[in-house]
Amino acid sequence: MGELRDEEGNMLPCLEMTKAQYLPSLEKKKWRDDNKEIEVGEDIQKFFRQEKIDVKILLRDSDDQAKYELFQRINTGGTPLSDQEVRNCILIMVNRDAYFWIEDLARLESFKVCCPIPERLALERYDLELVLRFAILHNISVEDIIEVSDLSQFLTTEMRSRLAPDVADLLQIKNLFRRVFDVLNAACGDNALRKYDQGKGRFSGPFLISAFELVALGVAANIEHVEKKGKDWLEAKVKAIWSDQRADGIYGQGVSTARRLPRTLSLGREFFSEA
Repeated sequence: MGELRDEEGNMLPCLEMTKAQYLPSLEKKKWRDDNKEIEVGEDIQKFFRQEKIDVKILLRDSDDQAKYELFQRINTGGTPLSDQEVRNCILIMVNRDAYFWIEDLARLESFKVCCPIPERLALERYDLELVLRFAILHNISVEDIIEVSDLSQFLTTEMRSRLAPDVADLLQIKNLFRRVFDVLNAACGDNALRKYDQGKGRFSGPFLISAFELVALGVAANIEHVEKKGKDWLEAKVKAIWSDQRADGIYGQGVSTARRLPRTLSLGREFFSEA
């Protein structure tokens, strides 16, 4: 409506509306505008102003845990947010800089090429979850995740501790993230995290989270070795990992995260350290 201010106190402009299924006439309309053909008009403004919106007010100095508990309760009504959308809200409370750091890494072009996720997942901010997974799992001990049964809760808990202010070396992780996806993009492009079919001699299928664990995190654990070997070597290794006997039963439908993750991390780290 053009009544909000940014963090510097400057008035934000009215948002431009988009059409909805039953209100296509709202396309490109604004709440208020000098051009009356664009403005929604007094009748619609009156209609919106008469509607009721339930509002919960939290004081700035309220306890973070209290804010989170209230947020979780509200989130049970209507359309629930994805796990990562909830984490985003938590992270803004825990470490605002870390949230924008994750947003920045998700915009890295080589990362977007290597991780072509569907539009639905993109809207749920699964790209941010992938960045978070990288930040938490790239150097984690396999023993620390063997007993993990709920990866979503594990990521949330680890995020709150590992990305707290003055804890994580965000610059170091950022540099590693860039190096990993730059080298994968150079070697395989958008095939980097797809399955390679040895029989057909080509990559096929969608982006796989098991490939992210095997390949991206495996390369991260051996980045200097991988960069030294070069992109031709890396492309051959990415293709070969899918026919390695040690990968049998690691991925595919019916394989739970709890069973898969310790094995994919272990194999990826070992596989990309080999000559």
